[in-house]
Amino acid sequence: MARGPLSLVSLLGEERFSYSFAFDDTTTGLLFGSSTNPSPQAACTPFVNSHSPLYYLSLQGISVGATLLPIPTTTLALKPNGTGGLVIDSGTTFTPLTDPAYAMLMQAFVSQMDLPVVAVSGYVLCFSLPPDPSGVAVPSLAFHFDGADMTSRRRTTCLWIRVTAGCAWRS
Repeated sequence: MARGPLSLVSLLGEERFSYSFAFDDTTTGLLFGSSTNPSPQAACTPFVNSHSPLYYLSLQGISVGATLLPIPTTTLALKPNGTGGLVIDSGTTFTPLTDPAYAMLMQAFVSQMDLPVVAVSGYVLCFSLPPDPSGVAVPSLAFHFDGADMTSRRRTTCLWIRVTAGCAWRS
């Protein structure tokens, strides 16, 4: 799904596509051509113009629970030299964040989880679950984009954060 000549979009000869994410029972998917018009209920965010073959989104902020993290938008933005920014990639399970944003995200989860932090080899942040984890409250995680918010499901029962070639989160 990149902008290069071997990308799926280029090989299909399509000029338009949309990638829809939903965190409820609505349909998610990839649409091409004239079927790319989103439903009226959809919140949309545009791609950031870049010279990269990747698709960047304009991440404006991150919230953990009801707390909007005090991350300057300049920390999250794509820089003129091509560093930073947030790439949307359907084939990647981790979302890379800069070190300051990642540190704030981890601290927010530690402060909002009512569980002890434990060391687990290969992972940066893990919590010790009680014998019956069904009552564990995990705060929501929201990415705030230009025109749209993407919030994790509240029913999430497992959260793990791992550093891979920089910093990343996964819920």
